[in-house]
Amino acid sequence: MHYSKRINRPEGDDMNPFSEYRDPYNISAGNPKLRPEQIHSIETGYLFHQGESTYSATLYYRYAYNKMTQITRFVNDSVLLTTKENLASSSATGLEVIVNRVFGKLATVNLNINGFLDKLDASNLGYSGSKTAFSWNTTLNSNFNITSLLMVQINTRYTSSIQTPQGERQPTFIVNTVARYDLFNRKASMMLTVSDVFDSYRNRIVVNIPDLHRNMESRRSPRIFYLGFVYHFGSTDKKGKEAQLKYEE
Repeated sequence: MHYSKRINRPEGDDMNPFSEYRDPYNISAGNPKLRPEQIHSIETGYLFHQGESTYSATLYYRYAYNKMTQITRFVNDSVLLTTKENLASSSATGLEVIVNRVFGKLATVNLNINGFLDKLDASNLGYSGSKTAFSWNTTLNSNFNITSLLMVQINTRYTSSIQTPQGERQPTFIVNTVARYDLFNRKASMMLTVSDVFDSYRNRIVVNIPDLHRNMESRRSPRIFYLGFVYHFGSTDKKGKEAQLKYEE
């Protein structure tokens, strides 16, 4: 059994009171009165090793004061303001399972599945009662050694719908990949990165309250391709270089 307390402080943009006009009908601004989140967590888990592979399961309960959330309100009859507010409280009870499998020298696979029952209390924002919903997410990271010099990494993330005080954030899905080819006796590498391979990532928020129904969708620029050359000074090892692989998101 393990207990911890974590504090998440708002970033500068979250507290910036100056309005940003997205279009004539929508503005966004920070909230200078925003308070830090305080998260209390209790966890218990089981860890099992089999050869080079690892399996773990963690049961947890997390209770948060002043959880930061996005809120949309009317400024007048035709203009909407999107800002950040603190919830009275929120809690999550869930189970996280992690599988790290090693398939000899050919591949390593890391699978993370997290499911939780989410409860929100937004009574301080004028919404009576609490909301409860089940959500889950999963990530899959795979490294494949195609040859002794060529390695390919694939990263996949899926998040189910997540409730908000005014509605929900709809599911998201993304696949990233990177290939690395070692040169000059592993002293240098060529790297090709592709983020959002299937151009599938969308950030969709649904607001569904008595006085407002709204569907918002945002997306970044089209998928990003990155080709780079890296030269390694000093001593390096294969594991160290794999840990440096990053996606341009």
